[in-house]
Amino acid sequence: MRFEKIAPYTYRIPRQGKMRVDAVFFASEEILKDLEGENYASLQQLMNVATLPGIVEPALAMPDIHWGYGFPIGGVAAFNPEEGGVVSPGGVGFDINCLPAGTRVLFHDRYTRPIEEVAREQEPLLTVWRLGEKAEAGKAFLLLSREAETLVRLRTEGGFILEATPDHPVYTPSGMRPIGTLKKGDQVAVHPFQGFPHEPPPSLTLLSEERAQALGLALGFPRAADVLKEKGLLPLQADHPHLPAILRLLGYALGDGTLYRSRGRGYLVLYGDEEGLLEAKEDLKRLGFQAGGPYVRVRNHSFRGRTFTYREASLKASSRALFLLLHALGLPEGPKAQTAFALPHWLFFIPAWLKANFLSANPLSCQHGSPSSDPADP
Repeated sequence: MRFEKIAPYTYRIPRQGKMRVDAVFFASEEILKDLEGENYASLQQLMNVATLPGIVEPALAMPDIHWGYGFPIGGVAAFNPEEGGVVSPGGVGFDINCLPAGTRVLFHDRYTRPIEEVAREQEPLLTVWRLGEKAEAGKAFLLLSREAETLVRLRTEGGFILEATPDHPVYTPSGMRPIGTLKKGDQVAVHPFQGFPHEPPPSLTLLSEERAQALGLALGFPRAADVLKEKGLLPLQADHPHLPAILRLLGYALGDGTLYRSRGRGYLVLYGDEEGLLEAKEDLKRLGFQAGGPYVRVRNHSFRGRTFTYREASLKASSRALFLLLHALGLPEGPKAQTAFALPHWLFFIPAWLKANFLSANPLSCQHGSPSSDPADP
């Protein structure tokens, strides 16, 4: 694929072959890597748009460019009817690749729901995944439905099953391909974490206002409980929408973090890889707390005559209210190796998808965040 940079974040594909005009697209370095990862299939579609009759120069693609149906998603084109311009169904939109009712959709908080239930949540936060990268949270903004006459069923060697309309794209080593074009032996990308079916949490109070007030006074943080209440975190029930984020932070801190007091303030420090710490920082932000970092330093070590370099990252939050919240939920203060503590009893009575949030963030149980991806053969 031949293109040239003509301005910051702006690239041109010069007119070539049957193209009637140049094509211009807007992309960052990260977007360029994504385009390369799909073997420039989206840019090839943009070049096809540039061949249409009556097109007004240039054919354009916005930064959300990705493989579409005829037109690339994010493609923009204008046509002059006096010069034979056309109305392109691919540009206007004539089909929507679909998944059947009952298909389970993975949410960021580790649970799954049938796709037809996604719209019931006010701001559904789903798991968004790109091949070769870690999963991240992404908001769903549109849910459409239609009748379909034909469905294709894909089954991988590992037992993963996907049903979809034949035009539904799936990740393959050669980029996005319609599921209906796949053959036995082709490879497709499968995210290894399937999630747990959503179950309503039990009616259970994890932290009451009275207990938080009493513990805050004992710790010397008389206003901490009031701050938690102002942030909407008291009383804390098992069905609180932010409990998954709290559980991830609690699990992370129990595995590789520390809680301590100094000069009348409370501190939480987490250690680990930068990617995992950034996820923890997002969870803190979701709860209304700020954190500094990740702070990174490179340390040189010597052991038995051998020297090695270790890259260490940490995240630090200063908040009496956060200290109170995590300590009340079972996180011990100070060095955990020197302190006897037990997991909170309520952890054993919440649904599996909530337990998964606690375990997925605990470095002692598994790697923080979502696992990496591997291809699978259908």
